[in-house]
Amino acid sequence: MSPTSTTIPPTLEEEVAQAFANINEVILYALERARPELRAQVATGWDLVVKLRTYHVNLPADRETVIGLMVDEVRRWCPSHQPTWTMLGIDALPFEGQNLEIEVDVYLGA
Repeated sequence: MSPTSTTIPPTLEEEVAQAFANINEVILYALERARPELRAQVATGWDLVVKLRTYHVNLPADRETVIGLMVDEVRRWCPSHQPTWTMLGIDALPFEGQNLEIEVDVYLGA
């Protein structure tokens, strides 16, 4: 889903990729306003992600596909580190057709 709309991509693969891109966009936006010196030091917002929580609709049916898509995106966005990850299966999310919600914790340093 786009961070500026409720449009959900038509495929699970696109939804997962868009969710990761959205998280990156939000982190970079916040850094540019609150910590511009730190923003200048990172290539992506995901460089600062230390914990990842994901919520999935239909997880039992799509488990292997979802795990594969998520691992691919974590490897893409976090090539030099691996944030801890908790994956939860849930019954529903707020928007019709939404299959994924991601929460992250970002470490900004001491």
